[in-house]
Amino acid sequence: MQEDKFELMLAVVEDCVKKNQLEFLANILCKLQKEYREICELSTDGHYQITWTHQQVLDHLTYNQKY
Repeated sequence: MQEDKFELMLAVVEDCVKKNQLEFLANILCKLQKEYREICELSTDGHYQITWTHQQVLDHLTYNQKY
């Protein structure tokens, strides 16, 4: 199942590159990054720092670890 999603995403990216739709890809990446940061901010009650790694976010959520 996960492999199918990867193959689909790869096909979409390849199609965008072939059609020179790099701005479309950049917009998607920026939107995903913004949404990830919003989720991190909400889930850590405002403690999230942009410099945190994903593992640090998980450690904060799981162990209330401060950075």
